[in-house]
Amino acid sequence: MSKVSVVGGLYEKLLDQSSRLPFKEDLVKFYAPCVCSDTLRYYPELDWHLHEDVITAWCLGYVFVVLSLKALIDQGIISTVSKQNSALKVFMHIYNASQVIICSYICWGLRHSVLPENHYGVPPPGVEMVYNPEMEFAGFIYYCTKILDFTDTILFLIRGNMRQFTFLHVFHHGTMPLIAGRYLICQWYLGGAAWGALLNSFVHVLLYFHYFVTGLGYKNPLRKLLTAFQLTQFFFLFTRSCYAIITYPILRIPATIDACYQSLMFILFQAFYNKTYKKKEKEKMDKKIA
Repeated sequence: MSKVSVVGGLYEKLLDQSSRLPFKEDLVKFYAPCVCSDTLRYYPELDWHLHEDVITAWCLGYVFVVLSLKALIDQGIISTVSKQNSALKVFMHIYNASQVIICSYICWGLRHSVLPENHYGVPPPGVEMVYNPEMEFAGFIYYCTKILDFTDTILFLIRGNMRQFTFLHVFHHGTMPLIAGRYLICQWYLGGAAWGALLNSFVHVLLYFHYFVTGLGYKNPLRKLLTAFQLTQFFFLFTRSCYAIITYPILRIPATIDACYQSLMFILFQAFYNKTYKKKEKEKMDKKIA
């Protein structure tokens, strides 16, 4: 039996649900070229880490742990740790610096996805991108960092930063391992999906460098631009997904998923941006008027 399958049975479910639709045959024809290999090309021994059951367990476990921790803190059963706690500050310095180094490595490992030999990450229809062991291993490390990112939420909670514990934060961190892991094992990086991992890792280099610098007591005057850059990232990836849906048959399922995901993230981050910065600007204006 062929090991080729569509990620998570999504394709079959999609067809099942669309059985009553008049355009079912067109839908089947449109998405048929997109399949999931369900195995890594160069590191098949790592496949089990990327199986749907394993990734789903990580994601659900994360949501359960952080919601339970939040409830225990709210009930006073667990106390928060002072932001001035020396051990916690040292841990955070090491954690943020490690994230900068790891994400920088991922950017380097995935650099081929945007080089001339790969048509700068926008290959012509039907052209398979250059793909090598270095890119695949960097993609696996990228998936691992999505699990490592769970630490952010726990740090927010134990430090009492409840303002940062938002639906946006939990949703983003709770879904990224699924996207990163399944895109990798389905070998969709061959069609250009590595661009998203590269860009997201670059954003994280900037983000954790910001955390590292501010953790040392310095102010980052470019903080506002960082959120704006994140919004630009979502818009750019959304447009690339739309391009892939139209021109790259083997990427139509992940591109459709990604277009929806990037749209949702843009809306949520835009709301966060307006709430955080527009409100502060209004308060400054009110003080000046007063």
